Amino acid sequence: MTQPNKSAFAKFLSVLAILVFSTSILQAATENPPAIPREFRGAWVATVANIDWPPKKGLSTAEQKAAMIKIMDEAVAMHLNAIVLQVRSQCDAIYKSSLEPWSPSLTGKMGQAPNPYYDPLEFAINEAHKRGLELHAWCNPFRAGIKAYCTNAPSSHVTRKHPEFTLDYGKMYWLNPNEPAAQDYSYKVVMDIVRRYDVDAIHFDDYFFPYREEDEKTKKDMPFPDEQTYQRYIAHGGKLDKPNWRRANVDGFVKRVHDGIKQSKPWVKFGIAPFGIWKNGIPVKVKATDSYDTLFADARKWMLNGWLDYTSPQLYWKVDFPDRSYATLLHWWAQQNTLHRNVWPGLYDSAVNEPDKELGGVKMTTNDIVRQIQIARNEPGVSGVIHYSMIALQKNRGDLKEALTPLYTQPALVPASPWLGTSSVKQPNIKLSGITVKWSGGGRVWQWGVQKKVGSSWTTEIYPASQTSCIVKAPVSAVAVTAIDRVGNASQPAISQITK
Repeated sequence: MTQPNKSAFAKFLSVLAILVFSTSILQAATENPPAIPREFRGAWVATVANIDWPPKKGLSTAEQKAAMIKIMDEAVAMHLNAIVLQVRSQCDAIYKSSLEPWSPSLTGKMGQAPNPYYDPLEFAINEAHKRGLELHAWCNPFRAGIKAYCTNAPSSHVTRKHPEFTLDYGKMYWLNPNEPAAQDYSYKVVMDIVRRYDVDAIHFDDYFFPYREEDEKTKKDMPFPDEQTYQRYIAHGGKLDKPNWRRANVDGFVKRVHDGIKQSKPWVKFGIAPFGIWKNGIPVKVKATDSYDTLFADARKWMLNGWLDYTSPQLYWKVDFPDRSYATLLHWWAQQNTLHRNVWPGLYDSAVNEPDKELGGVKMTTNDIVRQIQIARNEPGVSGVIHYSMIALQKNRGDLKEALTPLYTQPALVPASPWLGTSSVKQPNIKLSGITVKWSGGGRVWQWGVQKKVGSSWTTEIYPASQTSCIVKAPVSAVAVTAIDRVGNASQPAISQITK
């Protein structure tokens, strides 16, 4: 080997050593933070009968807004990340609708707008999003009216406008789920919400067909009055028996809503909270109310077919409840999640120290709720919970807030739904100016995950896309910023060291 070649080789080794050394220094200086916690932490906010909001009928606009802000602020303080707000409880609306009348929960009179006027749903969405909370619009698709609230229903209410597809059953009026015109009506309402409002999800609860009601005189179950519709189906060549016919009608509606949402706004999630027992005898040998044979809702089929982005079975029983243990039922629901979507069980916080007559006198303790969250965290395929309902948390029933604090020590991102879209974010740019860290870029950002390092530990904060800076002071030694898009995809974090 000639001398020039040796010189070139030595130079190469020198440069290589510098590069290796520089890289090791860079890696040490840009130690990656842990992954931002992911867990759905939702709370149902029921508007029917003023269960959660507004606190009572007839409050002023300012009082209603203040009550909603209080809910949002308390959710953030507890490190929740989603509000599931009931916007259509009985073919009425807590938003401006040309299809259905204003809810009586607002003013005390169905059809009467808030005065001074505002749109409660628009207000709630804005307040949620600027706090980093998701807002899921909770609709009851076929409950047409609780009779006690419909005595003076306006002409715009479906019971007066479309009596041809409404049915009288017990204490309520119902849209006939078997009638195509009734399905068209509810579908139009749901899609009106999706198109006009920036909701993060459409949410249905367990009501498709009604729970059975007893005749007050005979004390026997009253049949749901859809026999005439069924006989018309048979006369036109239908072959299904009545239970399967009912389920097929609900199946078709659920798929239609799913498809309609995805065609309109692919990033909007669709979730349902079915009754916690899918079918009697599966997985527990108990004969009781179930989703499949009582409500004609085949939620398992919806999961397996990918018609739901999340399923929130209402598991309102204690962990050790005889024959229908929370843990046993949750494990079964998780096993149905073969498409790896989201399973977020519903917890019965409102039964803490308050027995529920409709569920056999279920009475929860604070420790039950804590155990249920812990079990959910250890169940593969389950990635969060929804608390029913917000009022139990606000009233701190059974010291729930204190019990949840060690479980929800830091904010968490809503679990991603990558099937709703490929990532639209990239690593942001970050710079330090005095005690202010600023960031930019990131692509189509919906939220920022901001992590701060103190000692060897990292804390997490979730900011809306509009916030692009924060103040950092000692003893913070590093800040990492991650861009998150609308469906939860995350970028690589950008990291800035805080020099002292």
